[in-house]
Amino acid sequence: DWGLIRLHGYASDPATRVITSADYDRHYNRAPGSLPRFLEKVLARHTLLFLGCSVGHDRYLPLIAEGTIGHHHYALLPQPRRYTEEERLRQLSSLGVRPIWYPMHQHSLVPGFVAALCGVRI
Repeated sequence: DWGLIRLHGYASDPATRVITSADYDRHYNRAPGSLPRFLEKVLARHTLLFLGCSVGHDRYLPLIAEGTIGHHHYALLPQPRRYTEEERLRQLSSLGVRPIWYPMHQHSLVPGFVAALCGVRI
């Protein structure tokens, strides 16, 4: 049993998109029951696969590190250059995230991976 969570809305919808610093402030500095509280619950109960995000400097990363005790999450990411791969692995590991690398600049491989994961042929 799995589901899909879209964290940052749609780029065409100003009420839900998170692109600018002001957007982040509006969505992440909200009252109880907001996105951070929701993420805390999801992280504590489910394994996540991060798609379409860098898992690098996002404001939700501290929540991942706090909420990922005892299990891991995964991220589909382009493989970094050899000289930065070890550092990147350390950063992801500290968050409880295991990378699934695909070749750099080969983003067209992502839909096939997701389809295979879902048991769908494309």
